[in-house]
Amino acid sequence: MAWNDNPQVRELVDYMKRHSFKRGVFIGINDSDFAVVTGGIDKKLCDSAKKIGDRIYSEIASGEIEV
Repeated sequence: MAWNDNPQVRELVDYMKRHSFKRGVFIGINDSDFAVVTGGIDKKLCDSAKKIGDRIYSEIASGEIEV
């Protein structure tokens, strides 16, 4: 994971490896806040997961998806 050393991303990638996933998107939700963390086993898959995560983030932020 040389391209991103964020602890949240490392945790997501560790989870993905344990369960044989190649990319992942995690959505964390509190009462008044949310976060989207994405990752992949290589740069290409990480970029692909980020596109999915960005869309999810935008749709939550705009109210299109209610959390």
